Amino acid sequence: MSQTKVALIGLGTVGSGVARLLTESGDQLERRAGRRLILTQVVVQDRAKARQFKLPPGILSDDLRRITGDPEIAVVQQTLRRREVMRFVATRNDGSHLAEHDQPANDQDGRRDPGRR
Repeated sequence: MSQTKVALIGLGTVGSGVARLLTESGDQLERRAGRRLILTQVVVQDRAKARQFKLPPGILSDDLRRITGDPEIAVVQQTLRRREVMRFVATRNDGSHLAEHDQPANDQDGRRDPGRR
């Protein structure tokens, strides 16, 4: 089966969940997607920050050029938290759009933050 190299920007709650699925459930994802999805890079602001789980060696970076400069990465998933919404965007490395989804920004308990309008 063919393989697709995937990169993540951000490793918060959503990014960690996606990274965990890609690294721990590769066989199941391969059966569903019809191809092997391989997590090759994760870019974060602070590499020293404690993480919810351990990534394979050499994947974590704070340099976005590790993703943008690698033509073999086919899919880049980024999570942008904005004041009003959290936006989930998936793009190919060439910049073409794959999917986008917005949801209301919630506090850490999953409730709508009353301080946000």
